[in-house]
Amino acid sequence: MSEVLVGILTCLAVALVALLWRNKRRFDRTNEHGVQQHETYAGKLRAEGFDAILLGVAYIGAILAVGLAIAADETILLFALAIVIFMGWARVRRPN
Repeated sequence: MSEVLVGILTCLAVALVALLWRNKRRFDRTNEHGVQQHETYAGKLRAEGFDAILLGVAYIGAILAVGLAIAADETILLFALAIVIFMGWARVRRPN
């Protein structure tokens, strides 16, 4: 495998892990009624801030993977995979 391909796969893996970790954290804080539970307001701010950092890491990883795929003229499959991860997993759903 070329170094570029390893870089693309590493960026995609980092993005996927960050998104899965963020989604798991949100799921663990949600009660049976779908409402997130926090001990204090400061705890909520810390949790939301860390979730925002994880989402930023995921976006950056996906963008870097797409950029590497474009710059190195890699296969369209890797480009499509990066777009699917970037658009599908990174959706933020907020309750009304």
